[in-house]
Amino acid sequence: MKNPVKKPILSLLSGCILFLIIFYQIIDGALVRNSTASMFLFSLAVGLIILGCVSYEFNRDISFPKSVLAVGDASYAIYLTHFNLLTFTDLFNQKLGLHSITAFLYHTILLILLGILFYYFVEKRVINNMNLISRYKKSTKIVASVEKRAAS
Repeated sequence: MKNPVKKPILSLLSGCILFLIIFYQIIDGALVRNSTASMFLFSLAVGLIILGCVSYEFNRDISFPKSVLAVGDASYAIYLTHFNLLTFTDLFNQKLGLHSITAFLYHTILLILLGILFYYFVEKRVINNMNLISRYKKSTKIVASVEKRAAS
């Protein structure tokens, strides 16, 4: 397959710059956080970042540190737990009077840590148990079909 972007670094950088500009505009109060415009612009920025990363990977093998891979493994767990944690930590931010940038960093660090813990202690165990059940069902089907053939 051909690389969709000739200069992936431009897509990656423009996405990152757009993301930071929008983030600053929301913190500054110029953009409303959950408005259609901010959601569209964030989606565009993230789309450019993803396009740049995928296009960059077409040209080279990319290796990542283990900590980044752990966050990648836990990304679904982070997605599952982020709303509950944000709701919970908003109460503390109001009581502590944290500013928006401090609160954002606090939320981000807690989200990643909780997501990684949830992945290793819940999601990974559930996946392993489901794989064991799946293997057991497959092996019992094989035994049943062998016994059925032997009986005929």
